[in-house]
Parts: sequence; structure tokens; C-alpha cells
Amino acid sequence: MDAMPDAGSMEPQLRLDQTLSNTNYFSVPVSGKGPASGSLLVETPARGAYSTTIAPDGCFCLDVPLTPEMTNTLKFKAMDTMARYTPEVKVDVAQSGTPPGMPTPGQPTSLARNSTVQATTLTLQSGTWSMVTDGSASTWVDAENSVFSDDWVSFKLGQRGAVDMIRVRSQPDCPMKDYNIFISDAASPGPAVSGGGQPGYFVGDWAYLYHQTNGSGYDGYQLTPATTTSYFGIQFLSTDCYGPVSNHFITEIEVWTPPPAPDSPDAPSCANTPRSCGT
Repeated sequence: MDAMPDAGSMEPQLRLDQTLSNTNYFSVPVSGKGPASGSLLVETPARGAYSTTIAPDGCFCLDVPLTPEMTNTLKFKAMDTMARYTPEVKVDVAQSGTPPGMPTPGQPTSLARNSTVQATTLTLQSGTWSMVTDGSASTWVDAENSVFSDDWVSFKLGQRGAVDMIRVRSQPDCPMKDYNIFISDAASPGPAVSGGGQPGYFVGDWAYLYHQTNGSGYDGYQLTPATTTSYFGIQFLSTDCYGPVSNHFITEIEVWTPPPAPDSPDAPSCANTPRSCGT
């Protein structure tokens, strides 16, 4: 399960610890080592494609949800701080059965549903902001950048809660490519801009989560551990549609709680499973 470069290559490395090949639980811990302070890109049948950050020492562990009663092909790839990718590593994990006394996990809650815009520098050319938090991928807005200021928008979530997964969806024929995402639990946070700060740190009232550099139109980010928040923000960095003033075709903002976990202290997880950090 190791992705190793040729001798003398500068290609970044991704190594996974030994992972369970079959389980009757509904998630599996996956740990290993990748580029220090880089990004881990994950694709699973249960949650689609998403990203999460790698610690400064290169170590990571995440509890990956599984689709019941099937062999789940889990795909991993890492990106270092110079935007270089490792080769993809795949792991097959078969889920079957239900642990004794453990019901099927519940569904996550959408905190972004019916969110409202707290503040923005963007001007809508078509649509209304409610269209990006209505739960429908068929509605979208054309949002035009400001000419002389940072370009950002912040939403007050429809519900305050512990955030586990964030997705930013844009039109596939003109996807948002380069942007930053933030969360805040402040009473009234200021502008959602990085100000030269780095992902993983606070910028004013905002926790700066992730810098997306090559968006596909269906981008996801996982928070580990889940973090309580009331606001979500995006800073727009790329010229996505038209020019010289950029327009962004935003389809949907999704902010999810973790799936409610049944009480199962013996389930394998990052909290109770030994790991070697890819060594």
C-alpha cells in the first residue's frame, strides 16, 4: 500500500499503515504519512471526493465511512506545499453485517440549509443568495467580483453545530478554481480573507481551513475533529468566468454535521487503533 518514488526523485511520498480489509463496522480508520503540512485527497463511495490537511510532521489518521454491504474502494492522493502530487494509493475494504447491538448510522444534518448572507463584496448578476443554500444543485447564482477590494462572502448558517464536511459546488462548465474557505463561531465575524495567513490558523475571527487550488466544481473538505461553528466564508482568488472582472457560478454551499454514530466503543477508530505514521 506504499506509493514510493524512484531513487533520487523529488516526487512527494504517501504511505499508509496496514488497513483492515473487511469489517462489520460502518467506518474504518486509515492512517499513514504524507507531505508535511500538505493536503490529503480522499475519494470514497460513501462520501465522494474531499480533502483534509496533513499535520506538520506528515502524520494523519481519519475514520473513513463505508457504504454497507459492499467492497469499498478507498482512493488516496496527497499534495505537498509546492502543489506536487503523490501517486494514488487504493485500499479495498469490504463491509458486511452489523455489529451486535449497533444500529445503522443515522444521516448527517445540513447546517447550511436556509443560511443567509452575513456580508459580501460580490454583486449578484443573476439569481438570489438563497439559491446556494436551498439544497438543490439545479439552482445557482452568477456572482461578480468587486473591482477594488478583496472578494469574499460570509454566510450565517441555518443552524449552529459541529461541522464535519464542507462542500462548495459550482457550475461544471465554469468551476471555481482557486479560493479559500473559512469557518467562525464568533458573534459577528469580520471579512473572510486570509490577509497572508496560512491554512490551519486563525485569521481574525475566522479559522482558515483550506486553500483550494484546482477546483472541479464539486469540491469537499473534511474537518478532523468536527468543529462547532456558526458562520462559513469563502474568499475568491481566481478569474473563473469572463474577465477582466471575474464572475463565479456558485451552485450550492453544503456544511454537514458528522453522521450520528451509534454507541460502539469497541469499533476500530483513530482514537483506539495503534498506528505507525507510515513507517
